[in-house]
Amino acid sequence: MHYIYCKITTTIVINIMNHLVKFILTVLTLFLTLSTTNADEKKKFYSDVTSASTHIEAEKQAAIEENKLLLFVLGADWCHDSTSLASKFQSKQIAKVISENYRLTLANVGNLDQGFEFVKLAGMDTFYATPTVLIIDPNTMQQLNADDMHIWANAYKVKPETTLDYFTKYANNRSLEDSNFNKQQIGLTLQLMDWVSSQEQRILQGYKLLTPILEEYVKTKKSTKQMDQYWEELAALRQTLPKVIAENKKLIKDLQQGQTIELKFPTLKPLPWERES
Repeated sequence: MHYIYCKITTTIVINIMNHLVKFILTVLTLFLTLSTTNADEKKKFYSDVTSASTHIEAEKQAAIEENKLLLFVLGADWCHDSTSLASKFQSKQIAKVISENYRLTLANVGNLDQGFEFVKLAGMDTFYATPTVLIIDPNTMQQLNADDMHIWANAYKVKPETTLDYFTKYANNRSLEDSNFNKQQIGLTLQLMDWVSSQEQRILQGYKLLTPILEEYVKTKKSTKQMDQYWEELAALRQTLPKVIAENKKLIKDLQQGQTIELKFPTLKPLPWERES
């Protein structure tokens, strides 16, 4: 009798333990699934803008009504610098400055094949980097941060306090510096714009070639020799242009009446696809 009792008791205990183990495994699986889902969701900062012109107009009107600046950030969730900047926007102090002073759009550039309507607001044919930060006065639709926008190409290196100071500065100073250029300065500016536009077309061509390659990379996380070569040489051009633009803008700005100068354009080597053609 005692043996039968012990056997029944042991069976009950084993059944209870089995059910308990199954319950714990179910809860653990659910927890891991939710954790993974939340992690994935946190990575998704940038959204597709299906009709950029409609979006820009709507944001413009809202910014005017709310007395805010337009802040368009072009980036991608596959880009470390883009997600770094978007993460900084979520910190308490920076989020407060952004929400009180800006209408923020985090626009997805896809695989370097979206977002070009936004950069046209800055008089550009293409973006040079992800992220690209455009601060626009909605009343004049002029870009306010043209001179220092390119620091965000290395956004992960920009400290949170520097980020806070940057967006606070433009929130507190919403006017462009007057540039009463003379005829020669205007001519030189147009010359610079023509040269920059020709280089931006080269970048655009590179993006078109990189789009399908990058799309495959985002899926597989495996780069190819061709991708590495295209990316590195195109990156070199994209990093060179802001420096050349800044140097020539300073030459034009500092030009005195009666002086004669020539703009400084470096000799740029052909890109891989240009050498192949």
